Amino acid sequence: DGGTSSGRGIFRLLSYFGRIGWTFDNRYVLSASLRRDGSSRFGENNRWGAFPSFSAAWNVSNEQFFEQVPILSGLKIRTSWGILGNQEIGNYPYSSLIQTGIKVYSFGNSIGNGAQLVAGGNENVKWETTTQTNIGLDLSLFDDKLTFIFDWFDKQSQDILVRVPVPLSGGSQSPPFVNAGAIENRGWELAATYKHNAEDLSWSLSGNISHLRNKVISIADGEPILGGFGLSDGALTRTEPGYPIGSFFLWQMDGIFQNQAEIDDHAFQSRFTQPGDVRFTDLNGDNIIDDKDRTHLG
Repeated sequence: DGGTSSGRGIFRLLSYFGRIGWTFDNRYVLSASLRRDGSSRFGENNRWGAFPSFSAAWNVSNEQFFEQVPILSGLKIRTSWGILGNQEIGNYPYSSLIQTGIKVYSFGNSIGNGAQLVAGGNENVKWETTTQTNIGLDLSLFDDKLTFIFDWFDKQSQDILVRVPVPLSGGSQSPPFVNAGAIENRGWELAATYKHNAEDLSWSLSGNISHLRNKVISIADGEPILGGFGLSDGALTRTEPGYPIGSFFLWQMDGIFQNQAEIDDHAFQSRFTQPGDVRFTDLNGDNIIDDKDRTHLG
């Protein structure tokens, strides 16, 4: 049998925004802003969030003493700090969704219509916030032929919005969104450009290098979040404090079995192990390779 269905969704976002700026003699620049957002995707008690930001810059190259450094043609030092909000989680995450017309309930010799929970709700879900600090340096040399841009940043995300898997005993519904903890992203980036201008040929060469470290600071209920259930006996990834998000949580490779003697002398892996198979590390020393020997592998 075929069927038709229809649906309607309503989403509202109301924002207020204010900004002020100040510049003195093209040397000192200050800016500050504040926005207040209200989203219908959160419950009545958590709909509003306030997100301020601040930035400052010093054009050192516009100072009088800078003229005494002929090799340098430009220098700016800048910094910024701000808070952003995230509400990209779909509509109505605070409400549970129940589907009716499910014919799975038995009454005597007949099957009756029923209802089931298909999506869990969380009335306490609220804005995810990210606080970012940035310190930067812009440097030019040889009449702007060679330029460098350096940035160091620290990004702290609080009340991360994620769906935390529910145990099988909780049914097959989509898990609810929760504010699951805090995450840190910290790193730096350096970019360099060289420009050569001539009457018959102009060219430039650019390159950049960066480094980023991601680390989970905390999880709301303290329990690791498992994901990537691609193995028959467990999850592929594990998110917990002290490690990056979604770290592979597997067995650590310790080489390749070369012969049967190595298999016999090694911790038991499987009765099907044979020469040429990967050899895993017995991390807990109990002479058996099992879930207790898994570790974070990046």
